[in-house]
Amino acid sequence: MSLKGKRLYGLLLAIVFYIFVSDFGAEILSEFMSKNPGVLTVALLAGLPAVISLFLLKDNFKSDFMTIRKRKRQLWLIPIYFVLTTITALVLGNIFTASSTNQSGLEKVTQLEPYNMIAMVLVMIVFGPIMEEIIMQYFIQRLLKKGLLNLKVKPVWASIIAIIIATIVFMLFHMDNLKDITDLSILSYGDLIFFGIIYERSHENLTYAIILHGLMNVLAFLSLIF
Repeated sequence: MSLKGKRLYGLLLAIVFYIFVSDFGAEILSEFMSKNPGVLTVALLAGLPAVISLFLLKDNFKSDFMTIRKRKRQLWLIPIYFVLTTITALVLGNIFTASSTNQSGLEKVTQLEPYNMIAMVLVMIVFGPIMEEIIMQYFIQRLLKKGLLNLKVKPVWASIIAIIIATIVFMLFHMDNLKDITDLSILSYGDLIFFGIIYERSHENLTYAIILHGLMNVLAFLSLIF
């Protein structure tokens, strides 16, 4: 189910705003991260485009939930891919060093006051996964696959190529600077490929990818606490 007209433009604006907030807004407000206004501002700024996007894609998500109800057996994809993603993340994490900037950002969240921590965790496990899966899977992966199919590429190869490219873009999205490429730390995000795979395996059901992404962020957060 695709968007057209004003809804499409609205979604694109929400995406641009989210990217600005996640890449530049958070950095600008980083010096205020220990203060209540700064934390709540970051949470609200990240939450706004997510809420707008959910509204604009409400028909898509309604269709996703209806499909889930009809194909309940397919829910096994979530625990299976959660385990696969976790194992892959652990292996890659032991081989390649994760970006110190991203790690530092997670650690700062655990040092916040309880109610501020809740606000930022909400961004990590709800708003972030919603927006990032819309960008990477709904737009990049889905449109790439559609374009490749129009070029008469075999469906299986169209899916594989779209997943790989979307994953590379996703990894670059987490990159802090060129050093992440030269020291290969960017490869520590290779587990992101499973978000694209579960999206493909679930017949482009975005809800599966969002849930998996959210669960992985919960795991990352809990690993810093315990």
